[in-house]
Formats: sequence, C-alpha cells, structure tokens
Amino acid sequence: MMGKKKLSEIRASVAKACAKAGVDPTVWIEEEISKANRTKPRNKAEIETLKLVRDGLRAATTRERRARASSK
Repeated sequence: MMGKKKLSEIRASVAKACAKAGVDPTVWIEEEISKANRTKPRNKAEIETLKLVRDGLRAATTRERRARASSK
C-alpha cells in the first residue's frame, strides 16, 4: 500500500494509462530505465524506483499467468 492506494490499484492505473497510449507497460518501463541509465543527471533513487515498478509489473504478470493456468 502506498499512501491510500493499494498496489493493485496502482498497477491497474499504470496498465490503463499504458493501454490508452497503446504501449505495453513492461516495454515502456524498460525504455524508461534505459533512458535513465544513459542520462547522467538522473539520480540513483529514480532509477531504483523505476526498477521497483518494473519488478511489480513482472510479478503481476506472473501471478496472472499462474492463475489462468491453474483455472484450466
């Protein structure tokens, strides 16, 4: 939980924003991490935050795949 939002709500809003833009969230976050690593002025905390978001998106995708596989 971050503030008053649950992690699932944050994931849903990120997925919705990326879908609206026509971008895969995982691809988008990887591009942002690459940009952050190439740009010197960005701080390490920003890169770490992007990596945490990426890991959260990956974990959500993995859980969805497992849930679909077990329901079949």
